[in-house]
Amino acid sequence: MSKKERGGPPRSRTRPLSLALPLAVLLGAIAWTSDIQAQPTPSPDDPQTVSVQLPTADQVSPKVSVLVTLSPGEAKPGSQVTLSVKAVIKPGWHIAAIDAPGVGAPSLPTQLDFAAMGLTPVAEAFAPSVEPERVKIGETTHLQHAGTVTWSREYRVDMDAGGYSGAGSIRFQVCDEKLCLPPKTLDFQLGGPSKEQKIATRLVRRSYQFIGEPIVVPLREAALSRSLLNPTSLVTADPDKDFNLYVQQLTSGMNAKEALTLGGTVEVDGHEVAIYLPKQHEYPLENTSKDETRYGNTSTFISIDHNGNGEIVDYESVATNLPIRLADSMFLVTSISNSEKTLTLQAIDTPLAGAVLNRKCPEFWYETVNGHVVSDRSILGTVTILDVWAVT
Repeated sequence: MSKKERGGPPRSRTRPLSLALPLAVLLGAIAWTSDIQAQPTPSPDDPQTVSVQLPTADQVSPKVSVLVTLSPGEAKPGSQVTLSVKAVIKPGWHIAAIDAPGVGAPSLPTQLDFAAMGLTPVAEAFAPSVEPERVKIGETTHLQHAGTVTWSREYRVDMDAGGYSGAGSIRFQVCDEKLCLPPKTLDFQLGGPSKEQKIATRLVRRSYQFIGEPIVVPLREAALSRSLLNPTSLVTADPDKDFNLYVQQLTSGMNAKEALTLGGTVEVDGHEVAIYLPKQHEYPLENTSKDETRYGNTSTFISIDHNGNGEIVDYESVATNLPIRLADSMFLVTSISNSEKTLTLQAIDTPLAGAVLNRKCPEFWYETVNGHVVSDRSILGTVTILDVWAVT
């Protein structure tokens, strides 16, 4: 690793993830194990502050704890209040800064969102209490925080506000010198909850233009399996305390399978496509998290046998809160009935997305470092290998 460029007083830290560690990424997907001590939460009866401690009882964040505070808690109209988000990062780990470069960096930038009710922002953005450390990684300067950092932003109470509150979230990806864990989103509520605020902090199904009539797919019993999409629940050992058990659980998780017990077929663009579902009591179609990855997405994942070989591989499982590709058309899953054993699809007017073996390539274009434009049309009729990748 090249020499560090520091933006503040020296302090100990860990090296960020190398850009070529696929096994480390897999390890990070599993290693949500050890806990961090939560800070004392100020009394909710204190009029000087409105606060919430994260993670809450229904959230998980082993490496980072967060205290969100809105102070003062009973300011008059026209007065200013401060929203503070204090992150305490477990020793040996770090998270990226809010304005950290996202391209070529080993981890995702930290993101703070806050939907305020009765408040108008005074400051343009959240400001950190300490400048992030600057670390040179190849041609990219990575900005990251370790230890404790507090982001603050000033708001003014609206003149006609009878009170103020808000809902928001902090999204981060924590890394150490060997690996990066999957991105984590912690939602919070300050003050009285409202329906509008809850909607503002949830990913809901998007609106699309429907094409034609819905297609109802009858489901029957099936006997297939797929790789377990989220094997984190299988790993409980702390690698710092029992490394052998951790490796054993990790190996088992890598090979874990999930049964697909229902299946049906639908004809699309002259092709018969098989669709499979796992055994579940309910099949939610909305993602109630801000994480669209398979590690955080709460919607149902269905499996599509694109190549018709009777086997399901990793890329053939997709989330139902997003558009899915069947043959050369795009669909939404609008309902799944466990009692009636049916799945309903609706064709939508959205650009073709998702690569499928032996099917049409979606439209794309990009500009090379030499200024040449490459597109799907420019390579038509030639054998071309596209290597599309990312590091998280």
